[in-house]
Amino acid sequence: APAPAPPPPGKPKLEAPWVWKESRSQPGEWYKLNRTTGERKWDGPNATPSADAKPTPSADASVKIVVRHCLLKHAGSRRPSSHRRETITKTAADAKAEAARVRTAVAAADDAAAAL
Repeated sequence: APAPAPPPPGKPKLEAPWVWKESRSQPGEWYKLNRTTGERKWDGPNATPSADAKPTPSADASVKIVVRHCLLKHAGSRRPSSHRRETITKTAADAKAEAARVRTAVAAADDAAAAL
């Protein structure tokens, strides 16, 4: 097996089977990957949560996770129509801008479901 790559600047060396991987969607951001299990962690295999960290389901079984899917169609979509609109005229750039606004609003909200 090839020698493990050195850690990115400012990041600690990881014990096997953990390795650093750079995010494809957020270049310059790094996460840890367990090559054995495929588990990914942004905070590391032995990280201790910060004081303002939100509890995870494993830390607090009473935490409720809500997942919402937001689909924004545009004129270049594979099927540019919906049950609401026969023809979609929104540009791809406008759809991306709207998605960014929704993402920002949800991330900043105390109640993510209400932000939608």
